[in-house]
Amino acid sequence: MEVEAVNVAGAKVGDQILLRIGSGAVLKVSFLLYVFPILLMLAGAVVGQVLAPSFDINPSGLSAAVGVGCFLLSFLLIRRTGNRLARQKSYRPRVIRII
Repeated sequence: MEVEAVNVAGAKVGDQILLRIGSGAVLKVSFLLYVFPILLMLAGAVVGQVLAPSFDINPSGLSAAVGVGCFLLSFLLIRRTGNRLARQKSYRPRVIRII
């Protein structure tokens, strides 16, 4: 497997290494990938349910449509946030030791 990492141990190509990734970074990225899309989808479904009577539309249909739209929007937001986080050193794995 290939991973781009900050090489603080001076490892060379072919060396077996030990990587470290901060637990805070892992938790934040996990939330972003797994929980955020579901929360956005649920929020969109609630908004669709609330707005449906004012547009005289079937509440279930609008709820589903807005929920799916928000779910898809979450992937765009995740991609944008992921690109921003990838530039920060705290979110990159670090080579801490050559085995």
